[in-house]
Amino acid sequence: MSCPPYMQFYPGDYLADTQHLSTEEHGAYLLLLFNYWQRGKPLDNSNDRLTSVTRLSNERWIVVKPVLQEFFEIDGNTWIHRRLERDIDAYKQRIDQASAAGKASAAKRWSKDNDRYNGRSTLDKIPLQQNDNQKNRIEKNRIEKNSITTRFEKPKIEDVEAYCAERKNGISAIAFVNHYESKGWKIGTTPMKDWRAAVRTWEQRQKQEGPWASLNQDHSDLAGLSTLE
Repeated sequence: MSCPPYMQFYPGDYLADTQHLSTEEHGAYLLLLFNYWQRGKPLDNSNDRLTSVTRLSNERWIVVKPVLQEFFEIDGNTWIHRRLERDIDAYKQRIDQASAAGKASAAKRWSKDNDRYNGRSTLDKIPLQQNDNQKNRIEKNRIEKNSITTRFEKPKIEDVEAYCAERKNGISAIAFVNHYESKGWKIGTTPMKDWRAAVRTWEQRQKQEGPWASLNQDHSDLAGLSTLE
């Protein structure tokens, strides 16, 4: 699986480990890290592939390669970076936990609504001798009541993160929630009815116009919406 368009970065640790690198080597190393994170898996141990990632000529790659190898474990056909592997595993665990929490929350809400309007399964209490028309009428009334009285509930970050992970759209759940929290969960002047539909709108605008397009649609201040964790 690919990782989100933001990653954890530790400037203090990075600078302590790379004081001996030249400017060219810094650039090549960072490009390798970014490509590793973007793909969510180890780098291919191929000179053609690695020169493409680092934007270096074959001649310069031969010089730089021995220095950069110090930061990786070469395992056959792959270059493995242990710190990125830990960060990627932690991200996958958060996604799995958020997905499970989101499903449990949805099931709980559905159960409450079902009990509330079903009276603990109204249809189960209908005598067997009642005909299908009576059952259908009761079910229709239950659905109408449910649609009228159901109110919008603000999503948790975990719910949004799980939904975005399911759709693989790369949208930051924190940015989404903070954005609409600051607006009182309104789209323009209209109260939001379906946050999932809002996520899909962000997704479409991001595909069409770039990663900030969804926020620019209502001229929001972008200063506080950093993609860094």
